[in-house]
Amino acid sequence: MKRDENGVYPAEVEDLEAVLKLLQLVGLPTEDVETHFENFMIWQDSETMKILGCVGLEIYDDGMLMRSVAVHPSSRGRRIGKKLVDASLMKAKALGATSVYLLTDTAENYFKRLGFSLVAREDVPNGVKESIEFTKLCIGAPSMKKDLDEKK
Repeated sequence: MKRDENGVYPAEVEDLEAVLKLLQLVGLPTEDVETHFENFMIWQDSETMKILGCVGLEIYDDGMLMRSVAVHPSSRGRRIGKKLVDASLMKAKALGATSVYLLTDTAENYFKRLGFSLVAREDVPNGVKESIEFTKLCIGAPSMKKDLDEKK
């Protein structure tokens, strides 16, 4: 497994169960994670090898959705979430995205500090709007967007 300079690894199939447990622990939806798992990244403790954070991308023809940004409660305050978000944004940009969207009920201010801004749902690309997050899991959650050509 190859990690970047911030300790972020591409998720592997054997990480799925631990990621699902982490998402359940922090109260995030687990539906459809397996479908998009090839575009998940994890942060793993180098000593215990325990997965302490994750983030996923859902890739659509007309946009990308960041989902499942989670950090184990015992590891918050260590900038793991920021490292994961940054790695996910770099991956999205490398895949040709000009913007990334997300939904959040609880971390709007956190994502604003990372350069995301609120965006009306009608301004979200159709493919992203048809995701399970928009249609079923996070119906009332505010939608946010980050343009990848801007500075953080």
